[in-house]
Amino acid sequence: MQFRGHRDRDANELMYHDFLRRHDVLQKEYEKKVNDLSKKELLLKEKDENLQKLANAEKGMKLKELTNKSIENKRKIKMQAVKIKVLTTQLNMCEARVAAYENELEKTKMKSFLY
Repeated sequence: MQFRGHRDRDANELMYHDFLRRHDVLQKEYEKKVNDLSKKELLLKEKDENLQKLANAEKGMKLKELTNKSIENKRKIKMQAVKIKVLTTQLNMCEARVAAYENELEKTKMKSFLY
């Protein structure tokens, strides 16, 4: 009987050592997975930060583009306002000439009726 107990004890020790070995292997795999996960989380965080920076830069570029367009539109409006003033002045001068010609025509008609 003693021999059988010794065999059971050896079997238990083998099972225990096998359990410890598997536990160590699983523990190492777990630690590796945790480290990999931490690295991936860090990479994701960096990518998120880069995306945010890119989005902000894009907003800044759009704002800059809109500002430049606004400045260009204001310049065009000023140029058009100047052209309108020039055309208005020319129109006024033409109207004044027409009025002067009409006055002259009236005077000429009056003179021709008088003679």
